[in-house]
Amino acid sequence: MSWAQQQKEKGVRLSLTWFAARKCWKKKAKGNVVYFKFPDSGRGYDQALEAWAVWKKEHEKPADPDGRRQRFERMAEWYRVNGEPEGE
Repeated sequence: MSWAQQQKEKGVRLSLTWFAARKCWKKKAKGNVVYFKFPDSGRGYDQALEAWAVWKKEHEKPADPDGRRQRFERMAEWYRVNGEPEGE
């Protein structure tokens, strides 16, 4: 019995899923499936989790919680198109 199956029977919820057909760990992210080629063992799972953390960090967008950059870009575009208003 595989390590992932043993964890499932124990009731441990894993973040990644073992994909037996490709013999790797997988995770669905942003509509795509990401595969991590590590063995079906505790150590392999830990390595896959580290790889998943790196993948997430590489693919996350920079934080702009209040949308300041987007508003600034729209304002700059308006000035490029319309020019500077007279009297300002």
